[in-house]
Amino acid sequence: SVCGARGWAETDAHYAKTQTTLRALWRALTSKADKDNDSKVTVEEWNAMWSDDERDRSWSRTFRDLMFLLEDSSGDEAIDVEEYTALYVALGIPREESQQAFARLSK
Repeated sequence: SVCGARGWAETDAHYAKTQTTLRALWRALTSKADKDNDSKVTVEEWNAMWSDDERDRSWSRTFRDLMFLLEDSSGDEAIDVEEYTALYVALGIPREESQQAFARLSK
């Protein structure tokens, strides 16, 4: 799990917040993207969601906040290269690519 990749135990506050946020994000995404109500978001539904009305982006703020929570493992309200790299390596992205992405994002 993502929480396991960050080293958070089920008793950790970050674990609970991540789980709650992931559930909220899924509810928001399925309500916005799952046009046939089958509890699945297909590639076509995902792509259509991005081109739909720009005014309804509450789900994207939820996603942004979740990613910040996952990336800022120290909880100091800042993301450094080590935190960023550790998360994406745990998610299967090679270390060098993760570091290069951080360098581009932090310019």
